[in-house]
Amino acid sequence: MSGLIDLHLHTTCSDGALPPETLVAELAEAGVTVFAVTDHDTVAGVAPARAAAEPLGLRIIPGAEMSVVHRGQDLHILAYFLDGDDPDVAELLHRVRASRFDRMREMVARLNGLGIPVSLDAVVARAADRLSVGRVHLAEELVDRKWVDHYRDVFRYYLSDRGPAHVPKLTADAAETLQVLRRSGAVPVLAHPGAYVIDGLLEELVPAGLLGLEVYHPSHSTAQQLEYRDLAKEWGLVVTGGSDFHGRHENEARPGSLGLEESIVEALENCRDENR
Repeated sequence: MSGLIDLHLHTTCSDGALPPETLVAELAEAGVTVFAVTDHDTVAGVAPARAAAEPLGLRIIPGAEMSVVHRGQDLHILAYFLDGDDPDVAELLHRVRASRFDRMREMVARLNGLGIPVSLDAVVARAADRLSVGRVHLAEELVDRKWVDHYRDVFRYYLSDRGPAHVPKLTADAAETLQVLRRSGAVPVLAHPGAYVIDGLLEELVPAGLLGLEVYHPSHSTAQQLEYRDLAKEWGLVVTGGSDFHGRHENEARPGSLGLEESIVEALENCRDENR
């Protein structure tokens, strides 16, 4: 194995800006040779990314970033070596994506009530997979139609947790999700732990089936990386990392920019094999 590694990437199949084929071309240009497509609650981007990667000699690890809730916290679980054809996995993904659509319908209705004539059909049309529609697609519609001046204003004034158009996510239970992933042979990893209240979290998620911790993420400081490495060692968790690239902002981390070592992929593979 040689080249760069990135295990956290998004495409237009969820909230990324690049189609899977275009993302793969950028990865090849950047020198990334091993990567994971981890769109939110969908594996729709995996097959086209694989088709684009194989002629270029790039290796893809199929995955998804699963939306879950645990004790009131919204968490994201990265599922590596995910089999989207597994019936339980497919049902879980469909259920969570359907809740995304229902949530969007309610947010659009609330914006309409505030005098903003945004159309649900127009917002949904911006998502490659209509059930994977999210707030970023709604923000795009509002800005492009000039109903709001800037993306940050959409979230600041309307879609923040306390905003008048905000609707809480209806996500799957963390323990249920971990069980489904483990039964299917996937390796579940807690994404960007710096975004959560971590105290007491691993004590409950590890016995429920969590196998890894995303130590390397652009939002983590060096001190946080060291802290999460120690936690991963303490709990016997595999260490992963990735740029969380969406392709929407000039200042976001570029694919392959975290300098991940080959041993991370090897450990992830070993974890998969040991837990089959």
